[in-house]
Amino acid sequence: MPGELEALIGVARFRVAAKSAGVQEVIATGKAIRLSPVVLPESRAMRVARVYPGSKIKGATSILLVPKPTSGTGIGAPELRDTQLLEWLHELFTVLFSNP
Repeated sequence: MPGELEALIGVARFRVAAKSAGVQEVIATGKAIRLSPVVLPESRAMRVARVYPGSKIKGATSILLVPKPTSGTGIGAPELRDTQLLEWLHELFTVLFSNP
């Protein structure tokens, strides 16, 4: 039960972080996490591309696609899930929206 409660609190914290950043949608689609709307200055977009290789920013629709994180390197590494995925999303939001 304590683990479930921590997971629910983590989800609530993430929702607050998303709302405060203006992100209305966070969806796992195929091999990517889709966030929208996301509008980034060019310097921050370059940082995202460097830290998360394979990321794509679609400026016209304000969509950011970031490859789903895995628990290892190489082909076939399992994707992160549950609390590990939440922690990764918090790190992503730090890269995206925190002031340097």
